[in-house]
Amino acid sequence: MKLNLNTGIIGHKIFCIYSTSSTNNIARNLAEEGQLEGTAVLAEEQTGGRGRNQKSWFSPQGSGIYLSIILKPVIPQEKVGLITLIAGLAIAEAMEKVSDVRVDIKWPNDLIINGRKVGGILTEAFFDSENLKYIILGIGINVTGSDTEFPLELRGKATTLEIEAGKQLDKKTLLIQLLENLEDEYRNFCLSYSLDLKKIKEKMAFMWGREGLFFEHDKVVHKGTIIDLNGDGSLILQSNGKTISIYHGELSLQIQ
Repeated sequence: MKLNLNTGIIGHKIFCIYSTSSTNNIARNLAEEGQLEGTAVLAEEQTGGRGRNQKSWFSPQGSGIYLSIILKPVIPQEKVGLITLIAGLAIAEAMEKVSDVRVDIKWPNDLIINGRKVGGILTEAFFDSENLKYIILGIGINVTGSDTEFPLELRGKATTLEIEAGKQLDKKTLLIQLLENLEDEYRNFCLSYSLDLKKIKEKMAFMWGREGLFFEHDKVVHKGTIIDLNGDGSLILQSNGKTISIYHGELSLQIQ
């Protein structure tokens, strides 16, 4: 694919595939073969797309952006998890620019419009002993399609950018904006090892004060009121009169 990208790293080479089980799998193979940082895999369809905790990701032909990018940051191991949040900010702002619709971030990796999921991020890190070899950043965005095209179990929970914008959108324009935003956020992160905390907090503001359940392996491990976000990417939770930090888990927001 030929894109007029204003980037130096991200998307310098893009492998375009009509159909694959998972773009993350292809990107990992390419990384193992020695492909350079910023190399991306873009598919029209995923037959085995997945999100966090091996959950399936609905990836029908021609309806979305299904993208994986090889990253090789020189960062401390404890900073790896922040990649998901900086990517979320870059993607949300790209979607807003092309659609004129507000996009929120649900910790740690969901993109939300009006309470419904429109996209997600799957970050997979691979290590050689204790050293980080590379990260595969997987991105899935529902761009086109109607509610009736979603499986029954996703209707009312998922949405597309076009549904929320009420107009047709150009996927190529969105892709370019996404890659350029990601380049800027990624470069800044690699220099500072820190988040743009103010911007990310604003994108997560719809969560503050809401009750949340945190699951690990389908078991509730924490429950409480979500208060804020720490600079290390953890959520601050008020639970049983104590303030605790949550570093990982599957978040379910309770209905307001």
